[in-house]
Amino acid sequence: MCAEKGPGVGSATMSVGGREGVRGASARAGRPLHDPASLAELHYRVLPAGELSAGSAGLVGPLVGHAATPGAAARTEVLDLLAAIALAVRSAGTSLDNSDGTYPERCREALRTALPTLLGLLGDDDPAVRAAVAAVLGELTWCAAEVVPVVRARFAGERAHAVRLALVLAVGHLLDTADDLDHERHRARRWLQRRRTGDDPVLRLAGALLARRAGRARALPTVIEELADAEPVPVPGTRLCDLLTSELGPDREARIAVAARLFEVRGGAGQDALRAAAGAICTWRSAAAPLLPIVADRLGDPDPGVRAAACHLIAVAGPAPYADRLAALLTDPTTRVADLAAWGLARMGDERCLPRLRNRVLMGTSVFDVVQAYYPRHVYLFTAPGLYDVLAPLRDWAGPLLPRVDSALADADSFHQQRALAAVLRAWGPLAAPAVPGLMPLLESEAAEHVCAALGAIGEPAAGARHRLFRLLERGNSRVRVAAARAHWRVTGDAEPALRVLGEALDGELAVVALPLAADLGPLASAYGDRVRAIARGVVGAGSRVDVARAVWRLTGDTDLAAEQLLTVLAPLALGRVGPATLRAAAVAAEIAEPRLAGPLSIAAGVDERLAFYGDWRAVADDEELRAYSTFNTSTTNRSAPVGRPLDASSP
Repeated sequence: MCAEKGPGVGSATMSVGGREGVRGASARAGRPLHDPASLAELHYRVLPAGELSAGSAGLVGPLVGHAATPGAAARTEVLDLLAAIALAVRSAGTSLDNSDGTYPERCREALRTALPTLLGLLGDDDPAVRAAVAAVLGELTWCAAEVVPVVRARFAGERAHAVRLALVLAVGHLLDTADDLDHERHRARRWLQRRRTGDDPVLRLAGALLARRAGRARALPTVIEELADAEPVPVPGTRLCDLLTSELGPDREARIAVAARLFEVRGGAGQDALRAAAGAICTWRSAAAPLLPIVADRLGDPDPGVRAAACHLIAVAGPAPYADRLAALLTDPTTRVADLAAWGLARMGDERCLPRLRNRVLMGTSVFDVVQAYYPRHVYLFTAPGLYDVLAPLRDWAGPLLPRVDSALADADSFHQQRALAAVLRAWGPLAAPAVPGLMPLLESEAAEHVCAALGAIGEPAAGARHRLFRLLERGNSRVRVAAARAHWRVTGDAEPALRVLGEALDGELAVVALPLAADLGPLASAYGDRVRAIARGVVGAGSRVDVARAVWRLTGDTDLAAEQLLTVLAPLALGRVGPATLRAAAVAAEIAEPRLAGPLSIAAGVDERLAFYGDWRAVADDEELRAYSTFNTSTTNRSAPVGRPLDASSP
């Protein structure tokens, strides 16, 4: 990786134990640390899948060093990341058992070691840094006895309004969660009470939020009352709606009530009230009913940004009765609003979306990108879906859309365009047969692997491509060769070339890559059953477990081994946790219909909290799809698919 020093990075280029420091993510792409993509990548390195890893503790020191370097880029963002680490440590408890993939004790000690530096940042020249470090300190429950007196003492000399709020919240959080405050607790409580009853409306709001955390009666009505005078950005870099979401946490009643109130006060200016509503709707299924009517009232807002955000949320979570409201926005002068309205209608199954999809989305002039975006679970940015996300579910309208897809495919001049369009055609399957002539020239492009998948999904109507596919499976690169073999069998019915390629792949580095081919071939590839079972004993990744489970079942009919692999992926559902492979595992479980798999999936149907791994609109869409798999009839579903029947519902 590149290790050159960039402007404003300072000492953050240091490494710990031979590992990269803070700049690892940005150095890889040559981006400055304040670039959103590099910050997101850094966040993933420190908290992969939102949990601590073996490498998290080693990055605490460089992160603190970066935050303490005057003039360094993104100091407050780095402190926000440290606060997330501290919260993860506190949530994980004190266990030294790392069998669940978390490493709380190492991070706990690293943060304790960094405490003098963090406390010193309370005197930094930048008020945004002072406010951000207060948020970190408010999570260090294991250091509360050292932190609380310093924070209280700092308050007296602090003049920045936002920092004073952050200091009050930090003390309140520590009082609520720490056990080692002893005699300091009584003094701190009296100190907070004075802040709560003073003239400052923001501090009164903070006091009400803290009282609610402590379980005091009447706290929620007080929070709602104090919202009237709250500023949209009470803390630098933190909007009121996000602060409220953080403070209210898993309190469903409070989150819904506060979101509804924000639509009426200045603290919910612009899109902020919609962000609060989106956060609640994407966390609980039941939040949609009380909040969507309020959201729909913003569809006519004079601010196009507000209209677009409201349209996005209605498109994501609104039921069919909102279709007429969206249809009226198809002629909105703001492109984003009209495009999102078309997407919402498509999700509702309303064909009024088709003219705009044909004339804008497939002409490359819409807000829908060819690249798909994925965000952490509790992030809602009103991001437009990707082209694939919009079009892939519209199999029933393949006929009217295919002429435009053909045209777009002919004009596609980049790998991502070709990949996205090929993936759409793959999702449409045999109904995409008219697109075969346009796909065939792309077998020589960088997108050959994706084009093979599309032709294979189309099946026999793509038989005209058989000779080109055969040449690819004889001379293509290894991944393309497997994809071509899969497609060749599916368009010709001749299994011999595919079985030959499969046998070679299963004995090499592409064994896991070839599992979908093995699953498609099913009993035709039963000779490789023992090899697939051996692979099953060695796989560790969740996605590989799903692929090997389906392959084992399709080749051998062994539902026990397949269920064992899938249960490993589905078991976290019992704790309300979802991984990136959970949805695929649910689809395969419903296909196999093994009774033991019904238990974990039934959880998805019985809880109010949305179960999804990604955030933004996918939190709702993925939860809905998972819920659709949550019940299956184990007595009537075919538990051994017919020979030669290709089963493929994967996304690009």
